[in-house]
Amino acid sequence: MKDIISKSILLTIGVIAINFGFKVYLSYSIEKESLGVFYTMLDIVSIVVLFFSGYKDSIVKAVSNETFQFIYKKVYRHYTLATLLAAGFLYCIYSSQNSRIFDPALLIALFLMMQVSNFYSYLNMAYRNYYSTLFEKTVKAIGLVVSYVVFSLFFSNLTALILAYIMQSLVHILYLNETSRNIFHIRPLSGKKGVYKVFVKQYLLSTAISFSGSITTYLSAIMMFYLFSDKNILAEYQVVAKSVFFALITVFVHPVSAYTFPELSRLVAEKAYDKVRHMDALLIKYLSLFMLVVIFATVFTKTAIGFVFPHAYIDSYKLLNILLPMLPFIVYTSFVVNILKAFDRFDLALYIRLCGVGLFFIAIIIFYMLSLDARSIVYGLDIGFFGMFVLSYFFKRKYLQ
Repeated sequence: MKDIISKSILLTIGVIAINFGFKVYLSYSIEKESLGVFYTMLDIVSIVVLFFSGYKDSIVKAVSNETFQFIYKKVYRHYTLATLLAAGFLYCIYSSQNSRIFDPALLIALFLMMQVSNFYSYLNMAYRNYYSTLFEKTVKAIGLVVSYVVFSLFFSNLTALILAYIMQSLVHILYLNETSRNIFHIRPLSGKKGVYKVFVKQYLLSTAISFSGSITTYLSAIMMFYLFSDKNILAEYQVVAKSVFFALITVFVHPVSAYTFPELSRLVAEKAYDKVRHMDALLIKYLSLFMLVVIFATVFTKTAIGFVFPHAYIDSYKLLNILLPMLPFIVYTSFVVNILKAFDRFDLALYIRLCGVGLFFIAIIIFYMLSLDARSIVYGLDIGFFGMFVLSYFFKRKYLQ
């Protein structure tokens, strides 16, 4: 597990570099306004996809509890129906817009391919095909770039771009079919009752957890703009601090969140609690060292930002230094949330996330009443993150005494 997580971190860094370089290239080859509209459309698709995010955790739990084969047909049927309904909703939204930059059918094709790709990716993780999962994002990133290069020879740049995203999902599906054929040949069983109700409950709670875990990220910049109207600090936050911080979250949080849940679910199902405690103790040791590295790194952020970004952004190091010390706490919170979900306490996992959101809003209200500047939004994020850590540690001790 430790080997897989460390490899995942290295591969994730590579994927971030590929995607960043690809966006820089696109900014030179596609008109600014059109590219902005394209990624806005992609965001809309991604938000709709977020409604299906709970399938990942609920499928993992069902596989770990050896009940998934009893509900596989029903899950597959309902996932398909919900996908088609969501596709119809997306078609109505996009086709009614006056500023369409490509055929609505292409957008729907993209959404449908993403849904198929995501479903089999959930199965791949649930069946613990770790080495196949390890290279999924790398395959998708390379598939996107190569597909765009090929399609741009025959189509306009924007059409080539959306076709490349469609092909990215197809390449991902073909990769899974080659490396994890077992997930395409699941044998449905019958005989257990009430299992699907448990699955639906876990799906709904897991989806709510995903939303509550993301909302402060989306709202932070919006509140910074509307509450304080400080475009200078907003630019420093959006262009530098937020970009760097959430790239680091992708590198360090995603591997722990994605790879530990199937393993924790298996261990809890087997009542191997000592092994869970060992994983917990090991992670605390590594995160303690990581905290020292992060604090040491804050000394060099000003120099690093001045080297990479224009001088106008130099003060963004202050915002970044406020956020960086939260990284180890966010990693540990994600790990404990997986422990709680492994114990079927999705409700407690949701409670932790909602409390973090509540603390964020309370902090912002207090800071606003005290007439603090736009940087108070970042302090609000810190308070929310740290509050979630404290709660998660409390609940973890309750279940792993």
